[in-house]
Amino acid sequence: MKYATNEAFQKLASFDLGLPEEQLEKFFGICSFKTYEPNEYIFRSGRKDRKAILILQGSVRSFALIDGVEHNCHLRSVGYLMGDPRSFNETIDPILDTVAINEVEALLLDVGDLERLAKEDSLLMDYYLGVMQDVISVLAHRVFTFVSMDAKGRYNDLMQWSPDYLKNTYDKFLASFLGMRPVTYHRVKNK
Repeated sequence: MKYATNEAFQKLASFDLGLPEEQLEKFFGICSFKTYEPNEYIFRSGRKDRKAILILQGSVRSFALIDGVEHNCHLRSVGYLMGDPRSFNETIDPILDTVAINEVEALLLDVGDLERLAKEDSLLMDYYLGVMQDVISVLAHRVFTFVSMDAKGRYNDLMQWSPDYLKNTYDKFLASFLGMRPVTYHRVKNK
């Protein structure tokens, strides 16, 4: 494998994407390795590209700035593809900013390139469909928690769904992600 000596791609191999060597080569061929410092912007709202990252180390958040207030829409950590979900639609522009929470190592890729590869290779299509299923299930779950749970229920659900966020994300980001004011978040967290 031509990428076997590259440390970043060795990290990716440890995630077991479920792809044979030939498909990994193709996948790696559309990626570039990037590092981001804490609070560094990875993507900005209003951009025209369809970029996403696969997180190898660290955590990131995507948010919308509304009336000067950041509203966190997505939190992701190691092993996940991250970007504005609108990046999966070529007819609408992404509206979220994506920022590194802590030091992040990631593979940067274009969703259009991934789709092109998936159309050419059934194993990459299976991988792409798995990514899409993850995106849909996460978004559907977020909608469900917001319409069916109170603040305590959303907090408990997040801790069951992704307990690593307590270690990798600041409380102010978790409060916003859960639709709470920081004081409510701390009250729920400390019960």
